[in-house]
Amino acid sequence: MKLSFRNTAAFSCAFAFFLITRTASSEASWDAIDKALGQTGKSLPGDVHRYGWPRRDLEVTMGGVRVEPALALGSWAGFRMAGEGQAMAMGDLVLLASEVNPVIQALQAGGVDVLAVHNHLSGETPEVVYVLFGGHGQPEAIAKTLRSTLET
Repeated sequence: MKLSFRNTAAFSCAFAFFLITRTASSEASWDAIDKALGQTGKSLPGDVHRYGWPRRDLEVTMGGVRVEPALALGSWAGFRMAGEGQAMAMGDLVLLASEVNPVIQALQAGGVDVLAVHNHLSGETPEVVYVLFGGHGQPEAIAKTLRSTLET
């Protein structure tokens, strides 16, 4: 899969635009996202709701030192209503190398774009990979795709 910088930059700019410009959000939409993800999102400025999933199941070390999940092993997603029953979502998933392909397939099957596959760490054991994703559409559908992806 070839990802272009132009596509990633365009999506990031569009996401930033929606963060800057305020649109009305519906509590019912937030409730549907919360229910689909199984947790209540944290409200942030700009009418963004953020959800987090620290990878407490991973025992990652660098140079013999354990990496705490809160430091560098936190998957997250941010949602912002975009009007007309639509939402934008963006986030980063913390994965083991063996989890990358199934997660990418699950995101794409649900219509969520993979924007980047990258690293935040270097020399860690086991190898940890980060998958940046973004989506635009019906908020509950995006949330359900994300939930099923996290269960992959």
